[in-house]
Amino acid sequence: KDNQFIVGESAQGKIIVMGFSDDVPHVGVFGASGGGKSVTVKTILAQMSRAGNSLVLVDGKWGSELSPLDCLDGVAAPTAFTEDEITAAFTWVVSQMESRYGALRRRESITKLPRIVVACDEFQDFSQEAKDLLSRVLRQGRAVKINCLVSTQHPILAGFGDSTGRR
Repeated sequence: KDNQFIVGESAQGKIIVMGFSDDVPHVGVFGASGGGKSVTVKTILAQMSRAGNSLVLVDGKWGSELSPLDCLDGVAAPTAFTEDEITAAFTWVVSQMESRYGALRRRESITKLPRIVVACDEFQDFSQEAKDLLSRVLRQGRAVKINCLVSTQHPILAGFGDSTGRR
């Protein structure tokens, strides 16, 4: 399926598969520096690229983590890493989202459109404008096959939980 990926192995040796769905419209990868967030994001993206998805890569570490993935099938554009590129990437995603909602309003099917997976590494370093655009996608993208994969060291500061760590 275009929305599933392997996330690990259970203690019993069974492969654990998850996927984007109504219950899991977006995936957050949180942890300390050096904890494997970027490796996890890259592994998921490699699997998603093979499933015919369109990938939007946004890297708050100046392209150091995600730009090597620019060669994957389905990457919509080179990794965005400057403030202007990041804002432009999210603006494009919002325009795609609005276009898909327009198609639904006209009662057109969007099932044949590729899923768009927006991968954001180190979200906390983005400008407020970029965060606002991504926030809109996080709230509205699920219904039109747009899902986000976001990593950060500070989920609370990035708006992914309250002071107790819940969401």
